[in-house]
Amino acid sequence: MKKLLRQIKYFFLTLFLLPFFLWFAILPYRFASALGGKLAEFIGSLLSLRNNAARKNLKIIDPSLSKDKIEKIIKQAWNNFGRIIAELTNLRFRDTKNIGKLVELIDNTNLEKARCS
Repeated sequence: MKKLLRQIKYFFLTLFLLPFFLWFAILPYRFASALGGKLAEFIGSLLSLRNNAARKNLKIIDPSLSKDKIEKIIKQAWNNFGRIIAELTNLRFRDTKNIGKLVELIDNTNLEKARCS
């Protein structure tokens, strides 16, 4: 029964998120990234349990952090998460021949090792 409820929950979550992913896919890359970041900041600000855990963990890591600095870090983390989701969705539908315009590869040593294995 638990498994069925989880599947139903994921089905409706997918229906809710699918339009966002489709929009990110057709929007220009940089605009999609910025929009994803701002949306995640807004949605993330509503998730108090997640943010409380982040505040607690940041205080453990560095007790000298001010409340403003902690809030800034949490906001930046949500923005980064939203950008990643939007960028990955957007890249999925892009022509991979032009990926070099968006991504800079600095050292391809590990990439070459992975290709050879």
